Amino acid sequence: MASPETRQNGRPSQSQEQQEPAAAGDDAEERPKPKPTTLKRFMGNVGMDAPTLVLMFKGSIPPIIGISIYQSTPISTYFTTQGYLIPIFSVLAIAILPRDRFIQNLILNHLSICVGSAISLLALWSSIQARIHTSPPTSQGTTIAPLPYNSSQSAVCAVWLFANIWVANLVRAKLPSFNLPVIIYCILINNSTTFGPMIARTTAAEAFVKEQLLAMLFGMGLATGVSLFVFPISSRMVVIGEFNGLIGLLRKLVGLQMEYLAGLAKEDTFAIETENDKTREALGAKKKVKAKYERKTKEAKAAEYLKEVVGTIRVLAGKLYGDMTFAKRDMAWGKLDARDLSETFTLIRNVMIPIVAMSTIIDIFHRVAEHQGWNVDEDTPAEIVAEKNREKQVWNDTMKKMHPPFQMLAEAIDQGLEHTGICLETLPKPNLSKKPKSSGSDDIDVEARGDKINPGDERFASLVDRKMRQFYSQKGKILRIWVRERRLAADEAKLTHPQHLTASDTMQRNQAQIYISLYMDQLMHATGEALLDLVAFASEKVKDGTMNHKRLLFPSGYRLRTWLTS
Repeated sequence: MASPETRQNGRPSQSQEQQEPAAAGDDAEERPKPKPTTLKRFMGNVGMDAPTLVLMFKGSIPPIIGISIYQSTPISTYFTTQGYLIPIFSVLAIAILPRDRFIQNLILNHLSICVGSAISLLALWSSIQARIHTSPPTSQGTTIAPLPYNSSQSAVCAVWLFANIWVANLVRAKLPSFNLPVIIYCILINNSTTFGPMIARTTAAEAFVKEQLLAMLFGMGLATGVSLFVFPISSRMVVIGEFNGLIGLLRKLVGLQMEYLAGLAKEDTFAIETENDKTREALGAKKKVKAKYERKTKEAKAAEYLKEVVGTIRVLAGKLYGDMTFAKRDMAWGKLDARDLSETFTLIRNVMIPIVAMSTIIDIFHRVAEHQGWNVDEDTPAEIVAEKNREKQVWNDTMKKMHPPFQMLAEAIDQGLEHTGICLETLPKPNLSKKPKSSGSDDIDVEARGDKINPGDERFASLVDRKMRQFYSQKGKILRIWVRERRLAADEAKLTHPQHLTASDTMQRNQAQIYISLYMDQLMHATGEALLDLVAFASEKVKDGTMNHKRLLFPSGYRLRTWLTS
């Protein structure tokens, strides 16, 4: 592909359409970033942020209340030995869950508590009957003497305990959503059956089960109040936040990929990063670790950071996939319904997949460098060194030709994702110039903006479409130029063809280059198509009035039936 016109600083020039959206952020980029405070630096070092602190504070409130309220005389008098269950079950209720997930768990927890209390009372009653039928008549009615041990009552309690543990774990393995309710059920059964051999009367068993039931419900009530009234969170809020984070990570990943491709165009990209087999064998265990640390270059650091961002994106996308199920069932006051959320997730995922796939270029080039043996030593013949340098130069030239179209695509992706976030209100709107307050109006100053088209504007979708058409028009130029240059290189090689290089080796190297070029070209094409669909969807939601006002959103009957059957 013919190199584009360059500016005085050597950077590729951009068309007026490309410069217009980018000019809006020039002023913000030129402003110096404020220095973070000591508190922000500390929180960044320990990996904590405001949402995490809020969740930690919210989760600690129920057990604190449960322990503190036990200092009250009426509470401690009523819950004699079962009061410790209040803070325990307030923690097991998990008040930090989103509202719909908490209510789902709350219903299942209450069901397990009620069923467990009934089974506990039945187990205690049957064990008492076993004591009555196996104890001598003289031992009945003695209230002052300590209760004697009864093996039959203990055996009945043990049978109930083992049977309930087996059934509970069967349900837990069959239905994963009953994981926490089964834990609560097991605690209740274990507590009742282990205390059962010390109960001789049915009235005492009823009082014990009632006290235990109220203690558990008391803890659930504390967690319910905290979950619904202290920093309430819904699954839609979680999903919107994850959309925001995923869009930000994708924009960051595209920028890192553009920098990495620019680094691959340099001549010394693989000079320090790769090692041959002889060098590896010569290094000892300790020296190998030290050499690996010292030999890390800018390219290696960029590749390592790039892989970390890719891993974070994969983790966040997996979490978002699981949270989408609950967000679509949530009843909320908002703008996007369940179908809109599902379509947004699908379109963002379609953009994410080819962008993440482009990061495999790191492993591909490392493998190529290792296979070609571009790290030569002093004993390597001059002919081999010259051939490897020519081969590296061909790869560098290929990356130089691939960088301008990828830069064009990266700018479109960055602005398209920002436009999507602004239109769907997952990202805050940028601060636009406004008229002076003396004019008595807060309207946006249109004259200050001129003809600039910024992300979030109505005409921005057409701008992205023009950019992508311009990108598609350049498709294939890289391959045509590569074929022409390889033809010239083949003619030159006929004059000075080294004896160690066979025709099969040359064909294999040429195939690797053409396959990588086709691979990257196809991924960029797929990313462009997915981006156009995403931008068109976001613009359509603004155009049809979906984002104009909020409304009460209910889950459909199909989703409710699916939730009940699951």
